[in-house]
Amino acid sequence: KGFVENALRALRVDAPVFNSGSDRPCFHPAKSARITVGGESVGDLGELHPDTASVFELEAVVALELNMEKLYPLAADAKRGFSPLPKFPSLRRDLAFLVKKDLEIGSMVSGIREVSPLVERVWVFDLFEGESIGEDMKSVGISVLLRSSDRTLTDEEASAVCDKATKALGDEFGARVRQ
Repeated sequence: KGFVENALRALRVDAPVFNSGSDRPCFHPAKSARITVGGESVGDLGELHPDTASVFELEAVVALELNMEKLYPLAADAKRGFSPLPKFPSLRRDLAFLVKKDLEIGSMVSGIREVSPLVERVWVFDLFEGESIGEDMKSVGISVLLRSSDRTLTDEEASAVCDKATKALGDEFGARVRQ
């Protein structure tokens, strides 16, 4: 799911919606999803149907099918143009959080992206689960790349964005900063 979201973001396509259950016979009906963008069906994602997997002598395989002919016209900028290199440097900050084990990390990444227009990129660099942090907890390390298009950011501005992200994740998901 994360791969599809990132691929469509790179294509500048609206956020996909994953509707439970594909009607394609090659996909498992209870372990798959139909992918739609702007109400248009653009593909399917999920585990292959056991009958399909057995034909190819495979076990529990996940597959993705995207219809690029349908996706391309949906792109915000179907005719890609030149975009100049950034004039100002970026700042990277690494954050580590303790969260409940069942929390989807993609929700955390999306939450950080939304706190400021200065957030250029967010990615997970570490994930740890173990007895030392609690049986129902996990540690998530997240890197945040910050950049302004009109100035060099100060450490104070970067810290303010990270503080805002930390508060947002704490409020929404109960995330605690890991020391």
